[in-house]
Amino acid sequence: MSEWCVSYMGCGGYTGLYLNGSHPGLEDGVVTRDVVGSHIWYYDQCGSYRSNPVQVKACPGDYYVYELITPDVSLEGPSYCAVSFSSTSYDPCYNYESLDRPWRATTESGLWICDESFSWSGWYRLYHYGMNIQMPETCVNPHSCNADSGLWLNGPHPQIEDGVVTREVCGGNYWGGGCCDYKSKPIRVKACPGNYFVYELVNPQYWCLGYCTDVSTISQTDPTTTPAVFTGPNATFYDPCSNYNIQDDYWRSTLNYMYSYGYITGHDDTRVKWAGWYRLFINGSSAQMPDWCVYYMSCGGFSSLWLNGSHPGVEDGVVTREVYGSHYDQCSHYTSNPIQVKACPGHYYVYKLTRPNVAIPAPSYCAVPFGTPSVDPCDSYTSLDESWRSTDNHYYNYYYYNNYYSMCDYNVEWNGWYRLFINGHTSQMPESCVSQGMCGTYSPLYLRDPHPQLEDGVVTRHVCMSGWNSCCGYESHPIQVKACPGDYYVYEFVRPLHCSSYCAAVTDPCLSLNCTEDEWCGERHGVHGCFCKDNQTSPEPHSFDFSETCESSSGSLSLSRCQLFEAGFSAHVLHLNDP
Repeated sequence: MSEWCVSYMGCGGYTGLYLNGSHPGLEDGVVTRDVVGSHIWYYDQCGSYRSNPVQVKACPGDYYVYELITPDVSLEGPSYCAVSFSSTSYDPCYNYESLDRPWRATTESGLWICDESFSWSGWYRLYHYGMNIQMPETCVNPHSCNADSGLWLNGPHPQIEDGVVTREVCGGNYWGGGCCDYKSKPIRVKACPGNYFVYELVNPQYWCLGYCTDVSTISQTDPTTTPAVFTGPNATFYDPCSNYNIQDDYWRSTLNYMYSYGYITGHDDTRVKWAGWYRLFINGSSAQMPDWCVYYMSCGGFSSLWLNGSHPGVEDGVVTREVYGSHYDQCSHYTSNPIQVKACPGHYYVYKLTRPNVAIPAPSYCAVPFGTPSVDPCDSYTSLDESWRSTDNHYYNYYYYNNYYSMCDYNVEWNGWYRLFINGHTSQMPESCVSQGMCGTYSPLYLRDPHPQLEDGVVTRHVCMSGWNSCCGYESHPIQVKACPGDYYVYEFVRPLHCSSYCAAVTDPCLSLNCTEDEWCGERHGVHGCFCKDNQTSPEPHSFDFSETCESSSGSLSLSRCQLFEAGFSAHVLHLNDP
């Protein structure tokens, strides 16, 4: 049974019951202990309820037995509480994980990093930039240690001769004003030779609590117990394009921001033993690190890491790139340790990933699954004809007439490539600022970069989301775009970051076709092109007007564009019939 304050609504009931006193020793025999329960008003009040006492006995084999009886019936939903401490078959002083997290210091604040979002397993030794540090033993101000409530030990650290001890963990409440308004789960602590401590950290009991480190306890480390810093080998003797580790973590995707909603456990790449070169995958598909700003709390961690600089070409060999981390809407708030990158034949990259800067809160290397389309998206796309996406449509129009507030592409299951229409007319995403509230949504999305040319093929373009204070208040996920024959574009849409929608603007395709004086612009099967005027002779079947030009060792052949268009051909299907 717990002998520490248990928060109300714990242990499966409304009033968690625990022992008001320590457990007996073997020599004490059967003892009687009071049983109390917690009550909440503005904050937890430990021991507010008193239940019927129980008898307890310690038994050989390191366990206890209790003579449990019916609790006081005046208590609301009482439930006896139990706490499990696994036996340790090893000395945790020599079997621990190094936890060098300067942002846990009692002097740090401003972020909300919640320790219940991380996977805690086993014993940890605390560091501050490579130096010893320990948990505080006194009250910590609310919002300290970059958590909503910082956790501290409600009891002194043990001596070496005490062995493994259990300590109550407290957290302050901003509204209640007390030092120990929150009673988190107790933890075990041990003092070790070399003047340091190890802690068996567990998931805290409430939302957004964080274990603190006390800067007043910083001391130099013993040279024989230096914290582990995981790096790869100093030299590469083989081509990393052929000798790499596979890193396939679905949660590294830039489209994954489930951590920010508490749906997945947070990851921290400073806890990974990086060694050598890595190729990134997402669910088996080849991926690469993004070289654009990634929103914080994406990619499964708190601080999203991305390359500050474009990827190299195959001819560039191994290059070094800076790595940045995001903080709220500040793209390059953090600077991590640089990494090496190499482009490989076969359209993929390898990275020499190293331990990120420990000063960055819970950093995570990001990955994006941009691959080469197996078919030409100009010939394989989904038509998207939704008039509410128009740049001149305010979302209030749909609120009043259609009983909904704002369209959200976040709720759409995007899959593949799309061509935009508005009422049957070809349209494209705007390339300039769109006022907030247009395109049928509260936050419209537009391209920050210009559309590509035909010869550019598939390109990546940044996507901006309009805000009250600026045109590009946030950046959503980049998308791939391709220009197609027939003067239209296709887009590989993905789920945006927030409740926002991709905008569409009707354009005049005839302006860019530049039809000659013998041609006129028109539409055929949804595609605009140049038709032949009456003064041009209609060709015989499978025969078109052409002209030849020969110069030195080269030559060219030109065919009538309007005759080809009227016959149903487009320029991109023309090819030589012989090698």
